[in-house]
This record gives sequence, structure tokens and C-alpha cells, in this order.
Amino acid sequence: MQLKIYRRINQLIIGSMIGVLVGTAILLTRKDLSESSRNIMIASLIIIVVVAFFGAKMLENNWDKRMIQKMALNQQIALANIIETTRFMIIRDTSFRKYILWEFKVMMLDRQGNKREATFYDKVNASLLEIPKGTIYMTYDPDKPDRMFVIPNVIISHIPTLMPVVKKFESTKNFHIKYINVYYDGGLVFKTFKETLKEQKEAAS
Repeated sequence: MQLKIYRRINQLIIGSMIGVLVGTAILLTRKDLSESSRNIMIASLIIIVVVAFFGAKMLENNWDKRMIQKMALNQQIALANIIETTRFMIIRDTSFRKYILWEFKVMMLDRQGNKREATFYDKVNASLLEIPKGTIYMTYDPDKPDRMFVIPNVIISHIPTLMPVVKKFESTKNFHIKYINVYYDGGLVFKTFKETLKEQKEAAS
């Protein structure tokens, strides 16, 4: 889903810029327009680009987070064990901040107790060199199976209505659970809890 979001935002920005360039070229070649009318129309086209740019900026900052929050509130989640992760591509947002899209291959357990392998992409902090194998929560809607995101732990812990769902997942037999720490810091960050505790001790000393 992150790959789709990234492409759609790029299409919005590039499409608006092409539209402005084509529109400006047409206006410059029209001899029936007065200079003031031409300038007003060109200025309007530039405003459209600016609005599209800030619209894209708002989408890239909020689109995935709102979708994750909404799906978690609707209990559209799954438990997943990471099988394999691969750095897929470098992306940059409208502020030119760098992220890495990683490919995740997981063994997923849905709320009905069904297990299956799934592959999806998510936006990870650019400084992260590897992702530890372990258990994570992810969004999952069987009616819209492409909407897969990793859910930061804090979201799961702050939604009380998810606790019965979590308990049911954890009581599932033949599904090994070894949680890892997942949080958002300029992209997703994944650490073992051993690494997290070590960093907290070092910060406190």
C-alpha cells in the first residue's frame, strides 16, 4: 500500500506540473488575450501547482497514519511473523527527506485463525540497516487485502477494544510469538526488546 501511496502522490505532483506547463504554453501562444488576462491565468495555474504541492504534502504526512488508525479502531488487524525483509527502493517526500521502502514477507494470522503468507511494502527509517525477525501487528481487511501496513506497538496498546483480539491471537496454538518493538521515528523503526532495553539503560546512565 505504501508503494501505491507513493506513486499516487507523485502522479498528483507531476500531473499538476505538466498541466501548468501545457496551460502556460497555450496561453502564451494565444494572441486574442490581453497581457493582463494572460498574466492572471498564468498566476492561477501557478496557484493550482502550489495547492497541489501542499495537498500532496498533507497526504504523505497523514494518509497512511489515518488509515492505520482507522483500521486498528475497526479491529481490522492481523498478527504476523516476519519471514524475510528486503530493501526495495529509496523514496523521498516533498521535503526531500529520505526513506527506504522495504519488502516484507510474513506469515500472517488473521482474526479467523487462518494462516497464510503475504507480501507488502512499508516505509522505514532510512538509517535502519536491518529488520529483526519477530512478531508484529499489521492492518488487514479481507475485503481490501492490498491495505497492509505495519502497526506501531503504541497504537495497539492505546486502543482498549483491541485487547480481546490480542488475547485471542496470543492463545492460538502452533503460532510462535516473539514480539519486536515497532515505532515511528522518521519512518518505521524495528528493534528487539533487548536492544530497546539496552538503549534505555545507556541513556539513563
